Amino acid sequence: MPAAARTPPAGDRRLLLAVLFAVYLVLLVWVVLWKLEVPFLGTDDQRRLKLTPFAAGGGVGANTPVELGINVLLFLPFGIYLGLLADRWPWWKAAGIVAGTSLLFEVTQYVLAIGVADVTDIIVNTTGGLAGLGVLVWARCAGLGTARFAGEDDGGPGADLRVGNGARRARCRHLRRVSPGLRTAEARGRRLAPANYAGLPNRRMTSPRWPTAKGSKRSSGPPAAVPDRSAWPLR
Repeated sequence: MPAAARTPPAGDRRLLLAVLFAVYLVLLVWVVLWKLEVPFLGTDDQRRLKLTPFAAGGGVGANTPVELGINVLLFLPFGIYLGLLADRWPWWKAAGIVAGTSLLFEVTQYVLAIGVADVTDIIVNTTGGLAGLGVLVWARCAGLGTARFAGEDDGGPGADLRVGNGARRARCRHLRRVSPGLRTAEARGRRLAPANYAGLPNRRMTSPRWPTAKGSKRSSGPPAAVPDRSAWPLR
């Protein structure tokens, strides 16, 4: 079966991701605000505020490890969806979106008097979102197919997850293509010859480690003539 018949277009995949993300957000609101119960409004005597992270305060006990773990797991998909849909955002921007969403939840709980507005939840929820983003980055570096689903194979927006510098992204892509022997050499910190990086889909191929000829301009693409990789020894 042709590849085009097996893989839907990038636009359809992103639309599916957006729909799934919307469903996830609806369920997240229901779980965080009303704990899977019928939506209700509280009274003034039920309004509580806890400004002491992790410890007891404001008439509320300390946070339990189970509660913290559940909050991390609840916001883990948040980071994954952000990494797939807003893949050109830096990590700190995604962290700000997660923290802002968590803050909105806590303010809503306080205004509607339907729970405890806890500073700890903001910290833990943001950590969960960043953990989800880290899982996505690890999956892409390990070649588990998440980048392909986001559009890397057809040059879509998912081709570049900007959570690190260009060298780190190049290394992730490169380590999936070299042999085990070269991978071991890379782990030992040895430099590979420029030909081993030829054709790498990274616009920052030219770097100070591999200077161009004197008097020539640096090129943003691969070299015109690429020697045989086997002819380049490891240095």
